[in-house]
Amino acid sequence: MKLNTDNIHLKSIIIDGLNASVFDENLLKKLQKGGITAVNVTVSIFENFKETMSNIIRWKSMFTEYSDLIMPINNVRDIEEAKKLGKVGIILGFQNTSAIEEDIELLSIFKEVGVSIIQLTYNERNFVGDGCFERVDAGLTKFGLNIISKMNELDLLIDLSHVGPKTTMEAIEVSKKPVAITHSNPRALFDYTRNKTDEQIKLLASKGGVIGATFWPFFLKKGMASTLEDYLDNIDYLVKLAGIDHVSIASDFFINRSKEKLQKFRAGRSRNPETIDITWPIIHPEGIRTPEEFPNITYGLLKKGYSIEDTKKIMGENLIRLFREVW
Repeated sequence: MKLNTDNIHLKSIIIDGLNASVFDENLLKKLQKGGITAVNVTVSIFENFKETMSNIIRWKSMFTEYSDLIMPINNVRDIEEAKKLGKVGIILGFQNTSAIEEDIELLSIFKEVGVSIIQLTYNERNFVGDGCFERVDAGLTKFGLNIISKMNELDLLIDLSHVGPKTTMEAIEVSKKPVAITHSNPRALFDYTRNKTDEQIKLLASKGGVIGATFWPFFLKKGMASTLEDYLDNIDYLVKLAGIDHVSIASDFFINRSKEKLQKFRAGRSRNPETIDITWPIIHPEGIRTPEEFPNITYGLLKKGYSIEDTKKIMGENLIRLFREVW
């Protein structure tokens, strides 16, 4: 069984919906060893336009320096090519819209330099709408409505992972293309602000979207005591709720980053990072603590009774379908 499972994982397209690490050669090799075909990497959270462009330029340099390990992803054909070549495909993504500042036309610039996924808000309120940790959620702004329309026009995938409840629902309804919740879990299993309600998840699926179950420990009921089985329970719940065609995976790894950086992300622009209490170090669920352990998810799904076809959907093919519809 294990040998067959290894072969299934090896031959499948595996996509990590979000990895927020700082990447170096060692980490890239770990992704390759874990059989990861493509990964959504974060190049902007609270950075402005200039700072975000600097992050993108760094990735452009890495594509040259580590051309034997990685390649840029701009479309589904690129992902298929990465699989064929045994490289890790890098999808450039934002976890906020701070980089476009107040200029909607900057979306076109970011599209041209390789950005493919943009999250509308990161926890707090911005010019587009409200984040999940805001005191109240007023939904999308007029600017936000225009942003969604422009993203649809430019074939940019809309991500709603850190977005507030009302803003999430409105974005799903307004978008002319299916959207993603790249890294979140069902609130029904763990009542935490960053997790999504059944109502949000069902609406997402009804519009053709995909939600990526994440193994960020604080979104799981047992926290850092969680195991692979606990993570698979979240996938099970999502599949039963949304359907097999609307569930994917996301590590939300935070490798090579510091406790201070996480505090800064959580604090945002409105609070002092020192007031944010963070449990450190971050320990992902047992069995999926490093990128090399990604095959354990494939094995775990098959062991739980998922067919090979359905396992492949969850591990990457559902996102491929979504990318093909949006990009």
